[in-house]
Amino acid sequence: MPSVTLLRDLNQYLEPDTGTPSVGRAAAGTYPLLAVETRGADEYVQIGTWICSASGTSVYAVVNGPPPPSILDGIEESFLTDYLQRFRGYSYSLSEPRYTAPLPGVTVKIEPPKQNNCCVFVEDLIVHAFQAAGWAFSWNLTRHNQMMIVYWDDLWSPPRCLGEVDIALGMLEPAETGPLPAPWTVCQGWGTSSGHTFIVVASHAPTGKVLLLESNSAYGLNGPGFRGLGDLDPYLDSGPGRWWEDPDVPTWAAVHAKYPSGIATAQLRVLTSSLVWGAPLP
Repeated sequence: MPSVTLLRDLNQYLEPDTGTPSVGRAAAGTYPLLAVETRGADEYVQIGTWICSASGTSVYAVVNGPPPPSILDGIEESFLTDYLQRFRGYSYSLSEPRYTAPLPGVTVKIEPPKQNNCCVFVEDLIVHAFQAAGWAFSWNLTRHNQMMIVYWDDLWSPPRCLGEVDIALGMLEPAETGPLPAPWTVCQGWGTSSGHTFIVVASHAPTGKVLLLESNSAYGLNGPGFRGLGDLDPYLDSGPGRWWEDPDVPTWAAVHAKYPSGIATAQLRVLTSSLVWGAPLP
């Protein structure tokens, strides 16, 4: 993920406008970069709040690498985190997964029992969250099959599908390595003989760690949860706190090592201004 280095302590704002009230000070240092915006002679960077990084010839912060696109047209993050409540009590089943509710245009098996797998969990969460938010998109059997990777001539179909229906930005082609993902990025990784669908909710630039949301029967999970942290239920009320400090949470490099055939990604259309779980971290 691109970053920005603040050369000194700087005022923070809720909008890219120094004419609005300051909401505190950001300490000098390096932060994940969410967006860059220019207004007149002033340049602003978003690190959760907004910082004035330059004014005229005066430079207060230095951008390291191209910024990710700021999601200005999307849904509030809360639609995703609220829908996660529906997965309370779920366990893992590769062969007999169930959905929390019907999908538009598709006939699927509904709970009980409360169990799912990686592909079903990601589709269930994303389709229902964007549907609850009123996002306009078309879903049908073909899209469902893409999320299930039915078409073996396209092993990267989950992120590709989400880009095609405009739930996500366009898919980034599979790569063996890559920069830290943007918040709420859907990933499809492949090893030598098997694959896995998961979501990177947040990244921590100083450590290179990533908060992986997935349904799995490995990495301390039995169903939906966070890799290295455990099952989802304990985190539903407030999200994982200071997860990057846990030694079992993987780095993005370590995740890539698990999928040597590459990982394809697509950033969901989640409003940058709404991020809480996916907000930039110190």
